[in-house]
Order: sequence, then C-alpha cells, then structure tokens
Amino acid sequence: MNDKKEKAKQKMAENLIAGKSINLIPPLTEHEAHIEKRKVSVNTNAAFALLFFFVLSLSIVGFNLFSKLDLNQRKEELYALEQSIRAREEVISSNDEILRRVKLYNSIEQSTYSSKDVINYWQGVSKGIATINQIDLTQGMTFEVTGTAKTLTDVSKLWYLLGNDAKVETLDLRSVAKDKTLVRFEFEGKLNFNEFAKNAGS
Repeated sequence: MNDKKEKAKQKMAENLIAGKSINLIPPLTEHEAHIEKRKVSVNTNAAFALLFFFVLSLSIVGFNLFSKLDLNQRKEELYALEQSIRAREEVISSNDEILRRVKLYNSIEQSTYSSKDVINYWQGVSKGIATINQIDLTQGMTFEVTGTAKTLTDVSKLWYLLGNDAKVETLDLRSVAKDKTLVRFEFEGKLNFNEFAKNAGS
C-alpha cells in the first residue's frame, strides 16, 4: 500500500518536473454526472421551447399583419363597389326623373289645345246660322254649347253641320226651345282633340 502511494507521489513529481499539467479537479461521481446530463437536457428543452414560442409569435404577428392587409384591401374594394353602385343609382334616378318629365311633358302636350282655335271654330261653323252665347269646354275636349237661332230650321242646319264635321267626335242636341222671337238650343258632345292639337302652341 505504501508502495502505491510512493509511486503516485513519484509520478506526480515527475509530471511536475516534466511540465505536464495535472488535473486538480476531482472527477465527477456517477451521481454528479447524471445531474449534469439532466441540466444539459433541461437547458436544451428550454431553448427549443423558447425557439418554438418565438416562431409561433412571429407566425401570429405575420398572420395578423396579413389579415389586416387583406381586410384593408377588401374594405377598399367594398368602398369602390359602393361608390360604383351609388353612381349607378344616381344615373338611374336621373334617367327616371328625365323619363318622368318626358311623360309629363307629353301628357301636357297631349292635353294642350288652342282655346282661340276652339272659339274660332264655333264662330265659323255657326256664322249666318246661329249665335253662340256660351261655351263650356273641359280639358278632355267635352263641351256644352248654348246659343240662339232665328228658326228651328237654322238649329237643324247647325246640328247637321256639326254632326258631319271631322272636328266633332260626338254630338247630342240636349235641348231646344222656341219662344216668340228666338229658338234657344244646347248642344253637348266632344271635340276631336287631334284636329285642334295640330295648331296648339302656334
């Protein structure tokens, strides 16, 4: 036993003389080596976990950024679509208003006639036969005309002329009465609008 110790001391002395290094740290025991391995394993797992969470965070941030960009793009597309629809609605509304005014204008034009032409017609057709006292004329060209004549023959003649005139659409002798000096009559009917509308507005 003493020989082994002596040899160890001698070898140590030789190493010191020869300049060789000596490990003064005692080697790890099996238990200590096991603990060190566990520490390395835990540190490695922690590093992988941190790397995983870092990559996951980047992924979430990237996804959120992409979603926001996509959402903004869709909002812009939606806004452009709304503007286009609004412009079309305005055009359609304008067209509808124009069509409404055209129809109204046509309606007014179709119901427009010259009152002067109507008066001139009655004066012309009754000239030398009867005297027209009153003319009631509606927008639809229906009329009631009262007047006087000298004889029943003159009233019959006027009735005949009116009944065969293209400017008169319908005609009825509503009443006729004779007194000592005059024959009073009343006609009702409807004038032909197209015959009077030709000169309307002239």
